[in-house]
Amino acid sequence: MAEEVEPNAKLMSELSELRQRLEGLEWLHESHLELEQQFEEGQARQQAIKMEALGELTAGIAHNFNNLLQAMVGNLEMAQSQELPAIADDGVKQALEMTRRAGELIAQLLLFARPNSRRSQRAIDVAKVTDDVVSICNRTFDRRIGVVADIRPRQFAIGDSMQLEQIVLNLCINARDALDEVERSDPTIRIDLETVDVDRHTARGKPVGGRYVRLRISDNGPGMDQEMQAKIFDPFFTTKEIDRGTGLGLSTVFGIVRDHGGWIECDSELDVGTRFSVYLPAASTPDEEPSPVSRVSAAGGSETVLIIEDEEMIRYTAQHLLEAKGYTTLVAVDGQQGLELFDRERQYIDLVLLDQSLPGMSGRQVLQQLKERNSKARIIIFTGVASDVREFDGADELVHKPVSMMSLVSTIREVLDRSG
Repeated sequence: MAEEVEPNAKLMSELSELRQRLEGLEWLHESHLELEQQFEEGQARQQAIKMEALGELTAGIAHNFNNLLQAMVGNLEMAQSQELPAIADDGVKQALEMTRRAGELIAQLLLFARPNSRRSQRAIDVAKVTDDVVSICNRTFDRRIGVVADIRPRQFAIGDSMQLEQIVLNLCINARDALDEVERSDPTIRIDLETVDVDRHTARGKPVGGRYVRLRISDNGPGMDQEMQAKIFDPFFTTKEIDRGTGLGLSTVFGIVRDHGGWIECDSELDVGTRFSVYLPAASTPDEEPSPVSRVSAAGGSETVLIIEDEEMIRYTAQHLLEAKGYTTLVAVDGQQGLELFDRERQYIDLVLLDQSLPGMSGRQVLQQLKERNSKARIIIFTGVASDVREFDGADELVHKPVSMMSLVSTIREVLDRSG
C-alpha cells in the first residue's frame, strides 16, 4: 500500500505546481492587458493635449484674421457704393468674393479650434444625411469608383444636420482622393452606418460608453504608415498637391465630431486601404425641423448705436455705413470707455454693437455690466470666433466676422424692431 501512496503524492505535487504556474500566467496576462490599456489611454491623452494646444493657437490666429477680413469687407463695400469705372467695379467684386472665400476657410479652422462651442443641435437622422451625401458622390465622383453603402434606416444622433453632412462628405472626398493615387481595377468606397453599444472605450484620453451611431467610411487606396496617421488631423497637413486641398478637411471633421460629443478613429495599412470610424451619441427620436428665419432688408433708421470695437478700421467702416443709413453713432475703443459713454448717454442709446474680444475688459464682462445698468439694453455681439448667442446671457443677437456691412445693418434693424 505504501508504494501506491508515493506516486499519488508525487502527482498531486505536480498538479499543485502546475496550478501555481497557471495562476502566474493568468496574472501576467491580466497585467499585460492592464498595461496595454494604460498605454492606449496615455496615447489618447497625449493626442488630446496636442489637439487642444493646436486648437487654441488656431482660434487666436482665426480671430485676428477675421478682424482683418472685416475691415477689408467694410472698405470694399464703401468703395462699391461709389461711382466706379467698370474695370474698378469688377475688381472690387472679385476682392469681395475672395474675402468671402477666406472667411469660409477661417470658419473651417474655427470648427477645429472650438472643442466646446454650443450649437443648435437636435436629434438628426444620420441615415438620411448619409443617403443624401451618397447620392452626391454617385453623381459627381469618377464613375470607375464604386460607392457601396450599407446604411440602416432611422439612425438618430444629436447634432447639426449641415455639419453632419460635412463630416460624411469630407470623409468621402478624402477616400476618393486616396483612390486617385493608385491604379486599381476595383477602386471602392464603402460606407456603413449603424447604431452600436460601446461597453468601454477610450476617446480623447477618457473612458466612454453608451449607445452611439457609428459611421464607417473605408477605401482600398494606398493606405498610410503610422507616422502619417499621427498627423492627419493636424490643420493644414496634407499629402495632396497645392491646388488639390487645403489640409483642413480632416481637421474640420475632427472638430465637428468633438463638438458633437463623439470621437473619430483611423485604421490604415499600406497597400491595403484606410477606414475612418466616427462615433456620435445616439438619440432615440427625431426632432422637427425648425422653420426658416426671415431676414429684413438693410433699412436705415434714426436711432443711436453705440459701437464698442478696438479695431480702428472696423469702427470706422461700421460708423460710416450706419451714419449713411441715418443712424447716430457713438464709438468706444475698449470696454471701459464704452461703459463711460453708456452711463453718460444711456437715455439716447438704443442699441450697443459690442465686440467680443476687447483689451482689458472682455466683451462678456462689458455685456454683464451693461445689463446691470439697464436690463432692457439691446446688445449685438460682434465676434471673430465661432460662438452661439446663447453663450452670451442677455445678448439679443450675435454676428460673426467677416460679415457684409449690409447684413450687419439688417441685423441691427431687426433687433431694434423686435417687440418686448
